[in-house]
Amino acid sequence: MEKSPDFKVILEQQSSGNNESSSTVNAPQQQSLIPSPDQICNLLLVMNDREQKLSELATQQQKLILWRVQFVRLERDWNDIKIMINNFEAKLASNLTLAISLTDAEKFHRDHEDIKPFVDRICERIDTLQRKTEKLSTLISNNDASSGPSELINTLVSGRQKVQLQFEDRLRLINAQIIFYKSSEQVSQMLDTLEREYRTIEDIHEKLKSYTDDEIQKILADRLEQLDENKHSFLRACTVARQKSDLFHKYALRNAANLIKHEAYLKPLEQKIKNVSTILKNKEDTVLNAWHHRKKIIDEYLQYISFKRNTDKVFVWIDEHDECFVSKLEALDINDDGYMDFVRALKEKKTMVRKLVERADVLVERSHSFAPLIKDTCNRLDSGFNNFFQKIMRINNKEEIDKEAGRKSDSSLEEKLEQQELNEGKRKAAKQRELIFNELLNTERAYVDSLSKCIQYYLGEMRQHVEEVPEFLRNKESILFLNIEEIQNFHKNLFLKDLERYEDSPEDVGHCFVTWAKQFHIFYVEYCKNNESCIKVLTQYRGPYFETIQHKYQIDTINSYLIKPVQRITKYELLLQRLMSCCEESKGEVKEGYDLMCSVPKKANDAMHLSYLEELEAGLTKEALGDVLLQNTFQIWDSKQIIKKGKERHVFLFETSIVIAKILKPVARGAVRYIYKYKLMTAEIFDVKEHLEAGEPCKFALYTGRPMSSHTADLRVTLKVMNK
Repeated sequence: MEKSPDFKVILEQQSSGNNESSSTVNAPQQQSLIPSPDQICNLLLVMNDREQKLSELATQQQKLILWRVQFVRLERDWNDIKIMINNFEAKLASNLTLAISLTDAEKFHRDHEDIKPFVDRICERIDTLQRKTEKLSTLISNNDASSGPSELINTLVSGRQKVQLQFEDRLRLINAQIIFYKSSEQVSQMLDTLEREYRTIEDIHEKLKSYTDDEIQKILADRLEQLDENKHSFLRACTVARQKSDLFHKYALRNAANLIKHEAYLKPLEQKIKNVSTILKNKEDTVLNAWHHRKKIIDEYLQYISFKRNTDKVFVWIDEHDECFVSKLEALDINDDGYMDFVRALKEKKTMVRKLVERADVLVERSHSFAPLIKDTCNRLDSGFNNFFQKIMRINNKEEIDKEAGRKSDSSLEEKLEQQELNEGKRKAAKQRELIFNELLNTERAYVDSLSKCIQYYLGEMRQHVEEVPEFLRNKESILFLNIEEIQNFHKNLFLKDLERYEDSPEDVGHCFVTWAKQFHIFYVEYCKNNESCIKVLTQYRGPYFETIQHKYQIDTINSYLIKPVQRITKYELLLQRLMSCCEESKGEVKEGYDLMCSVPKKANDAMHLSYLEELEAGLTKEALGDVLLQNTFQIWDSKQIIKKGKERHVFLFETSIVIAKILKPVARGAVRYIYKYKLMTAEIFDVKEHLEAGEPCKFALYTGRPMSSHTADLRVTLKVMNK
């Protein structure tokens, strides 16, 4: 057994003392073999001192042995907890089953609640073990350089985070599953009810014939307002149902990330979501068509009422100028004011009748729902006014009437009729919406045509005549054209066809964008994220290959085609922003559509920065991190640092964590790189403090760990944004 250093010193000194004594005895000049009292006292003092140090050393060694025994016990406890964690993970994996109905989803929620006490026991044991380890770490740190307790503490923290996150992720999935089925069932029932209501055949003329025209207009105006509210409600409900299905799919992907055969779970789930979404979309389209038909009936009946009111005005005027008035007219002089007023009124009524007859012909030609009523009213008007006019002609000279009436005729009669039906401000807004929508629709068709030409000619040539492709460009179709075929297929076969359905209601076109939000994010984020690589290849290649194709087919340059998807997103933003300015703020989903188009470039930029993140910790994947909510460059001060110097770091905010990465500047023409340093769990952040320093509004601190913990792993991270 190896002797301690202190014990060696004592033996050496004792040996040295014996040698000195021996020398003294043997020396001729030695006066006495007996040491002096002072020597004995000194020797006793040395021995007592060495004995005390040896005793202290033995005590310390005993403590270290005791602490190490305690640490071994702590490790053994941790091994027991790991078994519990493994059992918990196995139970979670076995319970990862697709619910086929709301009842199943609610049952899974109850089953998951049964797991919560087990999770609480695991976390409680981890917390207890962590407190013991922290206490032991404090004792050992002053006497031993061993890092075992600190490593165990970090392992315990990670273990607790892992268990909590797995439990919370599964809870999010189950809740998303319940909400998905609930919202789908509720929206489906609402759509079924509305379809039955809108499909019900109603003889609106027969039902309202006992009311006056003013009463009818008020009743139908209220109906239109209610109809409009119903439309916005069910469109919004359909949007929410789609968002819930996307959320369900998102959490399913996250929970299945660690499964060995995740396809066995995800494939039926994705098919189920697709089936439910397809059913809802078909019902939504059916109800929307029925809604437009119902609105058309009401609008056309209001047109008939408006037409009838104007004809009634003519008949009232004719009745006012009855036989008695006509007989008086014979006695009036042609220059008399009364005569002139009558002639002008007659001329106006004649013009009005002509306009009404022309308008009736237009409405009848358009297959108006109330064409028979309009035609009958028009015939009565035409016949009644002609009889009255002929009667006047028999009394007065027609040429004189035309001559006098022509002096002060009312040329704005048609505008007056239009203003009676529609407020001028609303008419202008409606016209503006129509113009913007037409621009949106026409540019969409041109956009699809451009993508088709790019695929047909440029991509087609590279695929069909491989031998003519320059060496530098070979096998680079995926880099150059990215997913442009998917984008073209989406717009041509889905989005454009859906967009055309909103020609009669441009204010609702925002719903079209929201409906296809998922596709916009998938296709355009992917395209915009990788567009930089495409531009780099086109810049590096300086040959005539693409110019030859351009001249051969008389088309635009390949650069102009490949930049169009990026430009199209910006065009959507501008058009929807203009459309918002002429739509009622509380109606439609134009604002949601605009926000969606604004989010696509941001998501593409976030995804591009995430692609630069490297060297993640073992077991951590980008898929498990989820979607980037925010990302930016910060100056960071870490409380663990001995030298408090801010470091430039790139920070990614995810739903469950904050990742801190070191920035490696690009070399030559390479891209920037982010090297993973560590992450903070959002669940572990117990405090955020802003306005740390005067004049530093962008500087704040995050406190992570447990508020009452003394462990060094609990830290304060101070951040200051670099790019405002």
